[in-house]
Amino acid sequence: MSTTVARLSSNGVYFTNAYFNTYFDEVTKTKNSISLTAVYSAGFDEVSLQGIGYGLAKRETNDGRILIPGYFDEVTGITNFNVSYLIVAGGGSGGAAIFGGGGGGAGGVVFGNVGLTSGITYTAIVGSGGVGITYTNQYGVDGNSGGNSVLSGANTILAIASGGGFGAGSGSVNGGNGGSGGGGGGTTVSGTAGGLSTLNQGCSGGLGTASPNGGGGGGGYSTPGQASVDAGGNASGGNGYTSNITGTSKIYAAGGGGGGSYASGGGGSGISALSGGYYLSPSTFSAPNNTGHGSGGAFGIGSSSGNGGSGVVIISFPTINYPGDSNINNNTGYGTIWTKTINGNNTVITFLQTGTFIC
Repeated sequence: MSTTVARLSSNGVYFTNAYFNTYFDEVTKTKNSISLTAVYSAGFDEVSLQGIGYGLAKRETNDGRILIPGYFDEVTGITNFNVSYLIVAGGGSGGAAIFGGGGGGAGGVVFGNVGLTSGITYTAIVGSGGVGITYTNQYGVDGNSGGNSVLSGANTILAIASGGGFGAGSGSVNGGNGGSGGGGGGTTVSGTAGGLSTLNQGCSGGLGTASPNGGGGGGGYSTPGQASVDAGGNASGGNGYTSNITGTSKIYAAGGGGGGSYASGGGGSGISALSGGYYLSPSTFSAPNNTGHGSGGAFGIGSSSGNGGSGVVIISFPTINYPGDSNINNNTGYGTIWTKTINGNNTVITFLQTGTFIC
């Protein structure tokens, strides 16, 4: 049977079943934390800057009096505040084909603001880059798509960026769909189409064409991958996204260049490491990690494409709301899993690998 501890009747009479008929305290079993404006408790939402004896926020007596400190606030939840974020998924790897594989598509990019709540554990998932491939058969080999990057908390996905599409190489498959689409492959009979992009996260891949051309460029965040013409030499990857959220300007999510017979497509945003392969240099490099770039398409049997660049999750806290280093991934993995920079009035946490934080 339940016990009534407080009742307000319709005629305005307030009744409390006070402890030992003396007074009634609202208390919490958790410790209080003090900010500049309030005393908070994980289990009690009625708070005050000043306590009544022993830190009590409220006391109701059996003669109808309600005792509170100098002032008394009823609040919803603990503390809510906004942060800015930039989330980049892993880039796709380029394919390899007899006349040049398609470049890998860039990882999807999402950015904006989101409200966080103190005491909640959040997870930043950093998508891996698509694994590079080696052309070991007469039909060519498709690259691999990148992994998604995600920000989540309290069993809710707050933002997600889609992994970049793979560059085509097999001749029977179009470039992979993704955050940005992978480039189509260059084959003996006909080329294949570039992959499609995720809405508002990137651009499509370029068309691959048949002999003597090559693979299409992988899509970037800002522009599509170019179609292959002139033996693949113009099939550049799409341009990426430039951000200074950390305080330093950096390019993310550029597409890989398509491979070609006599020339190759350049990397998106003019990044030479993302260029496709051709007969003098058939294999391609891996894209830098934590960029979301796609890698270039490779040319001919025996060639290899590099890995797509892994993604990144960046959270910019107002410094007054920064939860402290001890709450970032349990204060472990600094420099490998996460880093910290200061940008004006913000403290910026960059997750290089999957990690957690408590607000």
